[in-house]
Amino acid sequence: MNYDFAAIEKKWQANWEKTKPYAAITGDKRPKFYGLIEFPYPSGQGLHVGHPRPFTAMDIVTRKKRMEGYNVLFPIGFDAFGLPTENYAIKNHIHPAIITKKNIENFTSQLKMLGYGFDWDRCVDTTDPNYYKWTQWIFLQMFKHGLAYKSTMPVNWCTSCKCVLANEEVVNGVCERCGSVVENYLHTMFGDVKADPESREILVWFYKCECFGQIIDWLNCAMNYNISEQFSKLCKLREGFVDILVERCRIE
Repeated sequence: MNYDFAAIEKKWQANWEKTKPYAAITGDKRPKFYGLIEFPYPSGQGLHVGHPRPFTAMDIVTRKKRMEGYNVLFPIGFDAFGLPTENYAIKNHIHPAIITKKNIENFTSQLKMLGYGFDWDRCVDTTDPNYYKWTQWIFLQMFKHGLAYKSTMPVNWCTSCKCVLANEEVVNGVCERCGSVVENYLHTMFGDVKADPESREILVWFYKCECFGQIIDWLNCAMNYNISEQFSKLCKLREGFVDILVERCRIE
């Protein structure tokens, strides 16, 4: 018997669009479970193999939790801000908002074809003002509490892309992406970026990592939620899942 995956999967994906079996229910009395993946950056190329690998792992976990009776929140979103999109827009004279919208539509179609149990009603787009107003609010709270500050550090600066590169993105002194010369700047992160041609300083914001405990305490208080306890549970869950994968590799 042949498995007509194109017809069968299309049928059930249409059914999921109507019945929303993966939607988290607000106010439900069942125990809660929050599964989170790193939201993908919607490039023009679409999904690559690095996307479904971690998505599938968390999808397995959340499906198990649903079968165990949990009210599962497994959202999806798009980390949509990015210099590659801006540079592409400049080169092709297309507004970056138009490119981002098309890329997100393509990613959405591909992810739904893979059949993941995301709650699409809670999809996040980081370019949406209704989203980033909250990231800005969080930053302001951290700044008010002395947890955000400006400083300097050496960085790799691409003279063409006009952005900071990780060491892995610099190959033989040039940008891995465009091949332009990479200069060493004394960097200081986001916000107002100011370059001094003589000192090569770029002002950037930093967070006090040594005060991470303070940040957790502040968030616990602000959200009335024990983040430390939940993070500990997540670490144990991840360790258990890694053990399963290692054991499977040994068997295979």
